[in-house]
Amino acid sequence: MQRNSLYLMVLLLAGVMPAAGAAQISGQVHESDGTPVPYVRIRVEAANTAPFSRTVFSDAHGAFVLPYDGAKVGQIKVEAFRIGWRETARSQKVEGDHLDLDVTLHRQANVADQVPPSAWLRGDPDSQAHQMTVLQCSNCHQLGSARVRNFSAKLADQPIGDRSEAWVTQAADDLANGRHGSAETPAHGRVAAWDAIVQYMRYVTMYLGDPKQLRWNLKEGSVFYNALLTPATSLFVPQDMSLIVPYLARNFPVAFDSLTDYVDTERLGRYGTGAGTVIDEFVVPTFGWTREVAITPTSDKIYFV
Repeated sequence: MQRNSLYLMVLLLAGVMPAAGAAQISGQVHESDGTPVPYVRIRVEAANTAPFSRTVFSDAHGAFVLPYDGAKVGQIKVEAFRIGWRETARSQKVEGDHLDLDVTLHRQANVADQVPPSAWLRGDPDSQAHQMTVLQCSNCHQLGSARVRNFSAKLADQPIGDRSEAWVTQAADDLANGRHGSAETPAHGRVAAWDAIVQYMRYVTMYLGDPKQLRWNLKEGSVFYNALLTPATSLFVPQDMSLIVPYLARNFPVAFDSLTDYVDTERLGRYGTGAGTVIDEFVVPTFGWTREVAITPTSDKIYFV
């Protein structure tokens, strides 16, 4: 799968009946002592199919049923995942187009390699600065990226005040190195925190996907292009950044090999899923991406683009 693909996920709020000849997957997820494990994501994928993947979740009894159109049992790959658990055993039985799975999971304390990006942000979740940082950074899966973690780890020996300036310098360097910014941007100027971050994010947003191609049919120098480069009319306004940059310096960690205080149902609720929840994922080639949610009044589907 290409990294520049657009993922279209369709969340079906009603059950799906299998088509003739479709693979039918069902089974049970439990601990080694037989205790059922709910909220486990069961994801099935196969090459050259539409949808590309289909996902359901285990119910309160650890059971799941998943029909998958367009592929035979021998063509599919099945993944079982829940934050805070690790698969330790699996057995299966195949009868025609039906696959019966029995999956054993074991609780694990360290979930550093499983959590979403927003999990790394410490501080007060109810504060405005925390919520703005999640909205502007973690919501785009950038705050927890490998590049950001590596950068933050290098700040371990610096006082918090110096870390804040380091974030600013990194943004200025990114601009000066010409990936997204102007060649006239100074590499090490005393740039105000919000100004540097806003400028960096303005360019990044317009060039997501192919770094040589503007999104949204923008033309360099056009009214809309210039508006997105102006702080007051950009997607990242100065008022937001003046809260976010200091908050990152104080509450974004500098070590990422251990995370043991994360409880998925406390942080994510009960996943918002039910016995009839089905997620279909389609892959459409594109150079960029966008996020939209659409609810159609006459349908039981919610579209995430």
